[in-house]
Amino acid sequence: MVDLLVRINSWFFNGNPGVRFMTVLLQIATLVLTRLQIERRHTNIRQSALLFFIVSASLSMFAIYGFTTTPDVPLLFFTALLLYGYKSFLEQER
Repeated sequence: MVDLLVRINSWFFNGNPGVRFMTVLLQIATLVLTRLQIERRHTNIRQSALLFFIVSASLSMFAIYGFTTTPDVPLLFFTALLLYGYKSFLEQER
């Protein structure tokens, strides 16, 4: 998956930024998916915001690997995507 990300990055940028561009986008998408899951569960805005910041702060690897392309980035993204999709599946009555 890391090789695929680097290949996609090379279409947009050359050199060093080309390796890190998709990593940053996947981290942002993971945080957005996490936020959407928390908002579905909690209707209180203050409680959902606090929970989101606690969860995002607990992902210390995000801060450490902010611009490093490792296998952890796609793993976290696809885990968040799986959980979001599974929750949507469970909410449907079919």
